[in-house]
Amino acid sequence: MLDSGQASPRVPPKLVAWNSNTDKLERIIHLPSPVSLPESQHNDLLISPKHQLIVIADEGIATGPVGNKAALVVVDLKTGQSRRVLQGHPSVMPDTKRPIVIDAGTAGQKSIPVYVGVDGIAMDKDEEWLYFAPLNKGELYRIPMLALANPSLPASVLANQVQFWAHKPNNGGLSIDVDGNLYLTEVGERRIGIIPASNREYRPFAADPRMIWPDGVSLGADGFLYSAAAQLPLSAPLNDGKAENQPPYYIFRFKPLSAGVAGN
Repeated sequence: MLDSGQASPRVPPKLVAWNSNTDKLERIIHLPSPVSLPESQHNDLLISPKHQLIVIADEGIATGPVGNKAALVVVDLKTGQSRRVLQGHPSVMPDTKRPIVIDAGTAGQKSIPVYVGVDGIAMDKDEEWLYFAPLNKGELYRIPMLALANPSLPASVLANQVQFWAHKPNNGGLSIDVDGNLYLTEVGERRIGIIPASNREYRPFAADPRMIWPDGVSLGADGFLYSAAAQLPLSAPLNDGKAENQPPYYIFRFKPLSAGVAGN
């Protein structure tokens, strides 16, 4: 579990491992400065058993609407040591010309001037590639897991390992299936999209009028992918101070084209 430390009074973020077999605390890994900054908002994470790593997306919007300190955080599960990487690189930075547009083309359309850095992350079944993207950006990227796993790699060399992968809409959550198809939560349009591995061209995949800001895509034991509708555009901070979000908060599921990948 990831404790982002955002509740007041703020505390340094940490990872908490709970053993569900013994129902006991297994381990705590703290993420203090300089791995975490005042601007840090640690969000999505994934676990790599092969490389014994946890990778966290730091959106960088804890202190303001622009995630200009966004980065990836790499945690070594063998040593507990953490590194902050790619901060300031174009692949993790938001595009400040792309606000979050909700329900485009409808009477309820609105623009939210919040610019989130790297958000969704996913890893392929062979744990060779990490796919990642800022929320406010039209591009999705990937980087070799071996590069992230090498703490001696100079920052400039690591940056050169980043590859453009596909164009996309503004998205939050990200997941992947065993055939390399990527699933994205399109936060402004009440739908889930897909970037097929075959042509890397984004298209809508699943939608529902109640899917208000779908965020996060998780694999269930039944083979479905699950996503929760967070209703963030209706919350006071993103709705001119007026809270219109209300229960029920829906969780949606959908069948991926192929089996999902655990750990994403």
